[in-house]
Amino acid sequence: MTVGESSGARVASSLRWNIIAGCFGMFWLTVPLGAPLPLLMQSVEASGTQQGWASAAWQLAMLAQLPAAIWISRMRSRKRLWAMVNTVHRLTWFVPALLPVWLPGRPDLWPWLIVASFAAGNFLANVGTVAWQSWMADLVPEHSAGRFWNRRQIPLGFCLVAATLLYGFLLDRAEERGEALKGFQWVFGICAVCGVLDIWVHLLVHEPEHIPVEQRVSVRARLRSSIRLPGFLTLTGAMALWTGAQAMLGYNLGLPGFFSMVHLKEDHGVGYTFAAMIFAGAGLGTVVLSPWLGAWMDRHGADRVFRLLAVTAPFTLMLWWFPGTGNTELWTGVSVPRAIVWMSVASVLQGAVLGGAVLCHFRMVQMVTRPEGRTVSMGLHWCLVGALASFGSVFAGWMTDRLRGSALPFGWKPFDLLVVMEAILVWGGVLPLIGRFQRQFRQPDLGTGSGVLR
Repeated sequence: MTVGESSGARVASSLRWNIIAGCFGMFWLTVPLGAPLPLLMQSVEASGTQQGWASAAWQLAMLAQLPAAIWISRMRSRKRLWAMVNTVHRLTWFVPALLPVWLPGRPDLWPWLIVASFAAGNFLANVGTVAWQSWMADLVPEHSAGRFWNRRQIPLGFCLVAATLLYGFLLDRAEERGEALKGFQWVFGICAVCGVLDIWVHLLVHEPEHIPVEQRVSVRARLRSSIRLPGFLTLTGAMALWTGAQAMLGYNLGLPGFFSMVHLKEDHGVGYTFAAMIFAGAGLGTVVLSPWLGAWMDRHGADRVFRLLAVTAPFTLMLWWFPGTGNTELWTGVSVPRAIVWMSVASVLQGAVLGGAVLCHFRMVQMVTRPEGRTVSMGLHWCLVGALASFGSVFAGWMTDRLRGSALPFGWKPFDLLVVMEAILVWGGVLPLIGRFQRQFRQPDLGTGSGVLR
């Protein structure tokens, strides 16, 4: 076997282990991004503001990425640091399971302690995220990156659905027995264990050689170099606005969460399993689009595919306005709320569009950065995106508290107004910025008249 063949086999093996690890990760990810965390916050009587801060903690924690990137860029190995900080991060997910044991007489403290543990864990996770993204950008071959990330999405999407249905079943069974809190303890315990397994299996993934940045290169020079990359600041602004707009509705990484799940529970009275069906539908949506999305990204460019998805996204989210009332009999003796039937089907479309946009975002960041200095450039991008996008979650929580119980036009709920605001931000802000990014990042090929990457 030649050196090239040996290297290719090692990369192929590493990508397989990456997918296996990610399958365990889905059993963790379903809890913070799906129904369990927001419904736990509702169960412990958290206010809308507390829910907003819990959602914003996901974005605010991205502030850790820039200092982490500067630090990691000087290291020879990214994998060791990533494994250490992420193992601790996943262990913090035992906190909601243990609070009833540690502080049984102080349920008033539980919401803020959950938010605090979530924020601290996410801070550590983002230190590791910088290392992981730089590591994966070096490992995944450039010419087939789009196809790999979308091929990976298929088994991960099925694991997401399995985890969602499992957690919904556990929570509904516990509520039927009058032990709702015990159900959440089981769910968060499983979440933490699977999260740690994700990290440990990932240690089998090969890390390409990482050349540390010379100490004589100042931090200021590295940041200035990142900012001067063609289209870097425009892409960062566009994705901050995009991420904040989705966070207002509780969407993270293309999946419905905080405010959308609470809206279903409060305004439509659905149970955990039915709410889980909507989250599972979004997971399936990413699987449905995956066979085509990777090829489109590699052929036409992730920026062009993202623009198409951004045009479509608000229309898919407007489907939240038309859930209907009453029940639908699926088969003899089994009836389901019409809102669930409608939104489960709609969520497949939403998952395809919003999940596809997440993959386009990751690919665009890889496109706009360069191998030398990529760790710092990625850290700066995600730090700015997270800081700016967090305003969306905090605003949504504040507005929900202020408008709860108010008489709104058309019989709308606060969540319905957030859908309108999301559409305004995407069509009026994100799309013009992405158009500007394309003009900055692409230049005409005078020989063929087509656009080529710089």
